[in-house]
Amino acid sequence: PAPPPDLPPFPPRRSSESLKDQLCNLPALLDQMRITSSAAFGHSYKSLKHIVDTQPDEDVATTVQGFTNAHTKEIYLYLRSNYCHAFHEAIHTLSYPMAIASNFGLDIMEGLTQYFTDIIFTEQTGGPCTTHNYKAQLVCANALVSDFTRDVAAQIFFQGKFGLLGNLANKLKIKNSTALTAHYKNSCQALP
Repeated sequence: PAPPPDLPPFPPRRSSESLKDQLCNLPALLDQMRITSSAAFGHSYKSLKHIVDTQPDEDVATTVQGFTNAHTKEIYLYLRSNYCHAFHEAIHTLSYPMAIASNFGLDIMEGLTQYFTDIIFTEQTGGPCTTHNYKAQLVCANALVSDFTRDVAAQIFFQGKFGLLGNLANKLKIKNSTALTAHYKNSCQALP
């Protein structure tokens, strides 16, 4: 069926195919992966986030499963991280995390990252990732994907096509793209 007249036509490709196209960049990204001790992991995280506290650096690994430097695309994991966490961090490097966070908030950014991680993880392992700490954020991402469609969400997430937001606002009968992004940002922050 043809798309509604108020939306541009999208390529008739499955979003998982679009994801696979992005994964061709993964080998170079893996060269940017840093797997370190809990102390070095914590120190790097605190340095990147400009955190100054008296807690031991090792304690960061109890709450942070991995992180990515958005500027350098370096992926940081600690020795006890798992395959799921590595995939999640790699997906960050293929997306527009700062722009997603700016438009939709950190919760949606993490939720969309986990949403697309789960698609790839399921294709690779037969099931979604279950060891992450993004369950509430994933609920938010699923609501957004349900409204936008997986293909449109993938175009925004992986290709930075934020120009689509105005058409989506019209389709969803929301005033404009600013009100659209505020809607998702606010509804996600309301979750526990």
